[in-house]
Amino acid sequence: MTRRFKVVLGILGGLLVAGLVGLLVFYTLFAPVSSSGAQAEGHAFSLDIMSGDGAEVSWEGYTDEYRPGTSDIMRLAVKNSTDKPWAGRLCFQLLEPQPSSVVMPLANQEFDLQGGDGLAQEVHLNLPADLSPGIYGLSLVIHTSTGPIAAVIPIWVGDEGKREPFQGEWPMGPALEACRASQSTAQEEQTVLNEKGVKHHVQEI
Repeated sequence: MTRRFKVVLGILGGLLVAGLVGLLVFYTLFAPVSSSGAQAEGHAFSLDIMSGDGAEVSWEGYTDEYRPGTSDIMRLAVKNSTDKPWAGRLCFQLLEPQPSSVVMPLANQEFDLQGGDGLAQEVHLNLPADLSPGIYGLSLVIHTSTGPIAAVIPIWVGDEGKREPFQGEWPMGPALEACRASQSTAQEEQTVLNEKGVKHHVQEI
């Protein structure tokens, strides 16, 4: 092999390596993201509630990135910190701001917890397909032996319009009416009200 032929092969080899490196860099910069990667999520919230009767509630979710007709997941943990059984009920609802009294049920569940026991689970919420973009109240109502605990988180559905802090009120009366206590819990609530005169405690966030 002559010296000139070796030089030509060396030049061709260098061009080939440079081309491969260029293709690799191009693919790295412009290749599409794999569909198995993590999806974008909205702004997270975490809410902890402790009632005077020993109920402990932890609720986690997001305040935006909601779309009509989709299913979203909330994380919920409930603990009975007393030494007495707790037969309760919980409801997730979507509220329209007042003066509207619209309450849209999303999920509900009855549970029985012995003293010291708890539950932790993911809750799937299916939003209505005909939901208009805008701000709503995501409500959680939980019935305890002394009455309901209610928390409301403002959430944004869709991506239209300017998102500003919510300044209005939520229809808590209709929300509590739409999530009534189970029969056993209602009897316990009435007993406490008759004996101690304890009124329903509503906690709005």
